[in-house]
Amino acid sequence: DGSIVHTHTVKTGSGVRRSEHEREITAREFELHWPRTEGRRIRKTRWRVPHGDVVWEIDDLENGWIALAEVELETPDQPVSPPGWLAQHIVREVTDDPSFTNSALAERLKAVW
Repeated sequence: DGSIVHTHTVKTGSGVRRSEHEREITAREFELHWPRTEGRRIRKTRWRVPHGDVVWEIDDLENGWIALAEVELETPDQPVSPPGWLAQHIVREVTDDPSFTNSALAERLKAVW
């Protein structure tokens, strides 16, 4: 509908056992804190694709060198298989690879943007 929502997200943990806390913030709060993220930003397009009991989030990084797919599970041992349309594009599993966290990707991409 063209509306803009500002969301502050804090992620903790690593690998499959991560937690996220999100809260909506005002445009003023966003403008106040946005400069603090300089050098740690990721530009991406996200698609949310429902499939069975889960929703796959596909992030396409703006510079085109990588796309990441993730799904949030109810429990760490919940069985999940990527749908065929996605499985054929998966190069490797990076859940437990710290070099693929948002902060690590932002650091590597700093020189590009």
